Amino acid sequence: MAHDAVDRERRRQLFEGENYFTALAYNESYNEKTGYNYRAISRNPDGRKFYGKYQMGVAALQTAGFIDENGKWTGKMGVNSPEDYLNNPEAQEVAVKEFTESNWKTIKKLKLDRFIDTQRFGVTITKTALLGAAHIGGVNGVKRLLENDKDPADKNGTRISTYLYELSGTYDPLGIS
Repeated sequence: MAHDAVDRERRRQLFEGENYFTALAYNESYNEKTGYNYRAISRNPDGRKFYGKYQMGVAALQTAGFIDENGKWTGKMGVNSPEDYLNNPEAQEVAVKEFTESNWKTIKKLKLDRFIDTQRFGVTITKTALLGAAHIGGVNGVKRLLENDKDPADKNGTRISTYLYELSGTYDPLGIS
């Protein structure tokens, strides 16, 4: 087994039975020195920024209602700037939950939930696997992955299938249906 495959399997086992959001945050912002990092900022090569514990970009924050269609912060939960967002853990938790709920609605609308309980990419697809894959690659990325085997990587080289695999054994604390 290649090094990446060993690491991926170790992480899948680490996350087995864990809260989906805990596992997601581990993948997005955790490091041994700081733990889960609500103040994390990353930038991809095209300049887009991703914020906080869950590394949410503008599109995700728009979906959650924190940024409007013009790219301006809406003031939701007192968040009027990136700095406000980074300093507001409660807002970050609300944002990721609302984004996740929206992703699930879109997954169902596109009928991607039909893949649940099927074997793909070495794992049984679960609801949280789909949600994790959508977090990193968008719902349309999940659609391309499952229907056309297109598996692009993000700026860090992480493939959509990695989150699909690693988050397959987590549980959904929201009980999204």
